[in-house]
Amino acid sequence: MSLPPLLNKLTGGDRRQIGRSEQVATDVKLNPELFPILFSGLTCSDSLVRMRSADAAEKVTRQNTGLLKPHKSALLRILETSAEQEVCWHVAAMVPRLRLTVEERKRVFVVLKSYLTAGSRIQRVMALQGLVDLTDQGNEIRRQVVYLVKQALDSDAPSVRARARKYMRKFNL
Repeated sequence: MSLPPLLNKLTGGDRRQIGRSEQVATDVKLNPELFPILFSGLTCSDSLVRMRSADAAEKVTRQNTGLLKPHKSALLRILETSAEQEVCWHVAAMVPRLRLTVEERKRVFVVLKSYLTAGSRIQRVMALQGLVDLTDQGNEIRRQVVYLVKQALDSDAPSVRARARKYMRKFNL
């Protein structure tokens, strides 16, 4: 299968390398109409392209969240179905950038809460971030998120404990 040139930049190497995802993110920031091509990489058959596309898309949408709007349904589906930790941690950061309904926030809450037991420390940290960011859109899950942040203070992972302390300050606790 032939990949578009943008996604072809994300092939090769191994899972420990981000390849040229920084370059791809820069390309898309300069040329936002490439974002649909980049986003399509999240469902590519090549696992390296999936994880690197997620990395680049997360970086691009930090400043241009509007690029995610046409991909809302697909991003929620990826959040609920992906088992790849590298994709999950980037999607956990991106989903709260979407304008979500109360029901969608509840769905996202369930998935991100499940990420808190992942083997990947990065996935757990990003799940915490996603949960806290989700509370900015509505208070219906705030009490549950505060409880989960408090629980994370007892994590076996220093990175998770540090992030939980940061969020305790955000919640003025």
